[in-house]
Amino acid sequence: MYIKDDYGFEDLKNAVWQGAKNTVEKIDKAGKGEALMEFLEEIYSDGVPTLMQVNDLLWHDSGYVRETLLGEDEE
Repeated sequence: MYIKDDYGFEDLKNAVWQGAKNTVEKIDKAGKGEALMEFLEEIYSDGVPTLMQVNDLLWHDSGYVRETLLGEDEE
C-alpha cells in the first residue's frame, strides 16, 4: 500500500521516534522548525521520502542535521 501525506513541523514532531525525537526537540527549542522542513524538502527534492527515511536521517545523521541548522555537531 502506498500512502502519501503532507507533514508540517508539528506533525513530524509527533511522528518521529528514538534518536530522531531528540534531534527534533533540539531544533524545536532553537525555533528552527520551519528551517528543518525546508531542509528536508531540499534533501528529498528528487522524490517523496518515507517516514522511516526521514526518521533515519534525523536519527543517524543528526550531527549533520544539527550542524546545518544549528551550527553545532555535538549532542
